[in-house]
Amino acid sequence: MGPNQRRSTKPFSTGCLEAITKRGDTVTRKGPGYLGLLLIVLVSPPLRAQTRAASSADSRTIAPGVWFFAGDSHKGYCNSIVIEMKTYLILVDPSYPGRTEELVKLIASVSPKPARYVFDTHAHGDHSYANAAWTRRGATTMAFAGVAEEMKLYEPERWQANGMKREDVRATGETNVELPKKLLQGNRFVFRNGSREVDFLHFGWGHTRGDGFVWLPKERVLCTGDAAVNGPRNKFWDADVANWPKTLDQALALPGFPAASSR
Repeated sequence: MGPNQRRSTKPFSTGCLEAITKRGDTVTRKGPGYLGLLLIVLVSPPLRAQTRAASSADSRTIAPGVWFFAGDSHKGYCNSIVIEMKTYLILVDPSYPGRTEELVKLIASVSPKPARYVFDTHAHGDHSYANAAWTRRGATTMAFAGVAEEMKLYEPERWQANGMKREDVRATGETNVELPKKLLQGNRFVFRNGSREVDFLHFGWGHTRGDGFVWLPKERVLCTGDAAVNGPRNKFWDADVANWPKTLDQALALPGFPAASSR
């Protein structure tokens, strides 16, 4: 622990392993826990967010201080979510490098706060290849450890293959994806800042081995990465097809999440 960190003597919930306070943030690590953003699920009675195609113009507030920015599928961009904390913002899935300036402008249109943390839900380039761009802007990139494992396994070959097809990747002048600066161990990692709680959850190997979900328990908003998507566009390159449904079952079991319907 750093000199400006202090250990809490009171766990926040059953099974809490460690609580750290740093710059006003309360961070809790727990084990075992949950999954990984092409789909955002807003859970409120009735369940309003169903799978649907999202256009690049689809930007909306889905809860106070929580914004959804649809990625342009023609450019290969994923959807992104911005979560407002007391003094900063969390960006979920930065996408490709070409998305960065677009996101900077979109974020500035909804909040003057800085993006302090950027979370990769998984290792695929359409979700993580802008990591270095956000590091240069002062953000800390984050992901579960399995994301870094997959990057080490498949990169820089995939980066270089993308560079042959994508101008935004070539234009970076970089030869490899930047690994997340902060790797989350275990299955649950919690930020508390002001009145907001944000849970980063890993339920096992589904779409990829490092799938991360972002759960806002108060707002009942779930960011799933490509573990659950809003159209017939998913890929199985790195999936554990047998285990994938089990990870989704765990996501559906989150407190306040309604039972799955056949619709």
